[in-house]
Amino acid sequence: LDIFLLGQGSFGRVVECVKLDTFERVAVKAAKREYNEFAWKEAAAVKELSVLDRDRCNLVKYYEVFEYKHRTFISMEMLDISLHDFVTKRSRGPLALCDIRVILKQMFVALTALKSRGMMHADIKPDNIMLVNQSQQPYKVKLIDFGFATSPAKIPPGTIIQALTADMWTLGCVAAFLYLGHHLFFSRCEYQMMQTFVHMLGQPNKRMLQEGRYSTKYFWMRKGIIEQSEVEDTAAFLSLLKWMLCVDPVKRITPVEGLGHRFITMKHLPEDPAVDCYTKSSCTSMEVCPLLSLENEIDSFPGSVTGFFLLKGSFSCPPLPKCLLTGGHMIVGVSFLYCRVFTLQYKMP
Repeated sequence: LDIFLLGQGSFGRVVECVKLDTFERVAVKAAKREYNEFAWKEAAAVKELSVLDRDRCNLVKYYEVFEYKHRTFISMEMLDISLHDFVTKRSRGPLALCDIRVILKQMFVALTALKSRGMMHADIKPDNIMLVNQSQQPYKVKLIDFGFATSPAKIPPGTIIQALTADMWTLGCVAAFLYLGHHLFFSRCEYQMMQTFVHMLGQPNKRMLQEGRYSTKYFWMRKGIIEQSEVEDTAAFLSLLKWMLCVDPVKRITPVEGLGHRFITMKHLPEDPAVDCYTKSSCTSMEVCPLLSLENEIDSFPGSVTGFFLLKGSFSCPPLPKCLLTGGHMIVGVSFLYCRVFTLQYKMP
C-alpha cells in the first residue's frame, strides 16, 4: 500500500492511496477527530448525491466512508489539481476568457444538479474546484468537498434567500480569481473585507441593512427618524454642488445663479419654520445673512446698477449690450434691468 500526501488543512489531510485489489489510485480524506461531525455530514451529502451521474454533473465520485481508530475516512476518485494551485503556479498568468467560460458552464451544471436534489454547496472556492486531468481533458473540472453542503429546509427562513444565492456569489468570486489571477476581495479582517465590498459594489440597500444579522457590526445607523425637510435639503445641496463642480465652465453655475438656487433660497423647505425642527434650525442659522430677493441681493453690492456681473454665456436670447466672451463666460456690463431680463430667460437649476 503506497500513501502520498496530497494536501492538508484545518479539517484534516488528503492522501493518495492505491487499492491493493484493483491497483486503482484514489484520494482518501482523513478527518481530524474533532471534525468527525463535518466528515459524517459530507458522507450524508454523498449519499444524497449518489443518484446523480457524477461525471455528467461535474461532481466528484465518492467510493466509501469508514471509521478507523475513532477517525472518519472518505475515499473518492483521484483528480488532478485545484484551480487555486493551477492558477497560482502557472507562469502564463490568469486564464483566458474562453477557458473561464468552459469552467463556469461546468459549475453551473453542478449547481443545477445540487439544486435538483434540494442542496447547496456553501463552500465554493478555487480550492474546491478540481481539474480532472489537465493534460488529457483541458479544463474539465469537478466540484469537491461537501462538508458544508446543506438543504434549504435546514436554513432559517429569514436568511433562506441569501443562502440560496450564496453559491452563485462565491462562484462569481472564483470567476474573478481566474480572470485576475488573484482574489477580488482580499483582506486580513472582516471589516476591511466589508470596506472593499462597499468600495467596489456599493453600499447594501436599506432592506439588506435592516435584515442583516451583523449590519450594526459594520455600518453605523442613524438613530431616530430623518425629517423629510432634511432629505429634501440634502438633495438641494447635492444639486448645487453638482452645478458648482461642473467640468464644462460654460455650464458651471455663476455666483448670481447660486444666489437664486433653491438650496440658498430655501424655497424647498416649509414656509412656516415651526413646522419641524430642521426647518427652524435652518432659518435660525441664516439670520446672520438674511434671505433677500435676488434683486435686493444684487442691489446690495456697491455699483451694482452699472457694475459688471459674471453670467453664463451661450444663450439662445439676443446678445446683451457691452458683452465680451471671456474664458467660456460672458461678462456683461449692464444695468440691473438687463440682469433681470437675463435671469428671467435663463432657467435656474
